[in-house]
Parts: sequence; structure tokens; C-alpha cells
Amino acid sequence: ISVSASIFLTVTIDTATFNILKDDPVSVSISITNCLPFSTSNSWTQTSGPSFDILSYASNNDEDISIPACSLTSNEQYKFRYDHYYDDDASNEKISVMLEINVSEYDFGLSIDSPDEILSNEDLEISTSVTSACPVTYLWTCQIQNKGQGSFQDCENFDDYFGNPSSSLTSISLTPDYYNPEDVLNITLTLTSGQDTQTFVQIVQVKSYLEVYLADPDTSCQFKLALEIDPSEAQANIYEYEWS
Repeated sequence: ISVSASIFLTVTIDTATFNILKDDPVSVSISITNCLPFSTSNSWTQTSGPSFDILSYASNNDEDISIPACSLTSNEQYKFRYDHYYDDDASNEKISVMLEINVSEYDFGLSIDSPDEILSNEDLEISTSVTSACPVTYLWTCQIQNKGQGSFQDCENFDDYFGNPSSSLTSISLTPDYYNPEDVLNITLTLTSGQDTQTFVQIVQVKSYLEVYLADPDTSCQFKLALEIDPSEAQANIYEYEWS
């Protein structure tokens, strides 16, 4: 942004607008030349948007601004005013430049690989991937509903086991020690990058599982049959089968 001034005046330059993604950097350079004999000073003022210390990113007598990628919050608009003052002028005339930065909604690019049901003897494994170019923190929570009835309760020792929150915990694996047949699990993942968040919720049904061993009395052979039990078709959890 370049401005030339050769006489005393107060000028406001039309707004310079940047439409960016959260992972885009912003660079602004303001050059003001004049023939006036007075000393000058500069200042930045934020006029709207989430509070942001733009001077932390200023250099060259505050005329250059360089905001790194991932520093601003998505889906927000920031407005600033740059004032170039003539200090010896009693009327305090100045040149002002308006800066507007529009940050679009951010997409973490989250992909999830998770079952919606497991057998009670299986591990629950959930894995994720993100395409975000910004640093991401993962926060997992686990709640369990006993046999699908009543309220959900926090899974015991879950945070201690996984070390929540984490910048690298992209997947979790729960062993059958965490649940029983007919339980319902509520697994929540919250991604955070700066002030931006995205939440994923997965409900997992734990189905009953029964192993039956058949032994041949005339040999040393033993056969194992794995059966998936649907509790809705059983009475009082008693299962009877005829084999031939």
C-alpha cells in the first residue's frame, strides 16, 4: 500500500481487504512518502473483530505487518486502522489506511475409521486423520451406559490411560476390560486449533459373545464355536441350542 503526500492534509485510504483461509499468512507493507519537514509517528488501532495484538507482528517502524499462518480465528472478520501522524502539526493531520481481514470457515479435513458395534470380546479401535496445516490438539472422552439403560457415566481411568489432551493422539484402542455385553459406549473427539474446534461423536453398541467348546470323547480333538448373541431374542439371558 503506497501513499504520497506533499501538503498538509488528512486522508483516509479506502479499505485494503484480505480474504484468507486460517492457514494463509498475511503480509502488509505500508509506504508513505512526503515532502513535509515535520517528524512523524505511526500507530495501529483495532476497530472490530476478536482481540488481536497486531503490533506483535509489526516491524520497520510499524509499517510492515507479517501475520503467520494459523494465527487468526476462522469465520471472523478483523478490522484495523493505521494512522501516520505529522507530530509538529497543531491540527494533528494524518494519513489513515484501513485494513480488513476476512477469515473463512476452517475445515480440519477430519476422516474417521470407527465401528458402530463390536463384540464384547473385541477391542474397540478408532483411528483418525486430518489434513489441517495448522497444529491440532486431540481431546478424547469416553462415557458408558450400563447394558444400554440409565445415564452415561465416564469411563474409568480413561484420561490417565490416554494422556488427554494430546497433539499426537490420532487413534485410541479400548480393551474389553472397559465394557460388558450390551453396554453402549459414547466416544467423543474434539479437535482444537487456536480458537477453532470440531467435534465428532461415535456411539458404539457392545454385542454379546459366547464361545462353546465341543469335545470328541473318542479323540483328543476339540472344536470351538463362536456365537454372536442378540439379547432381544433371548429370555433372561439363558441360551439353549441343540447340536447334531
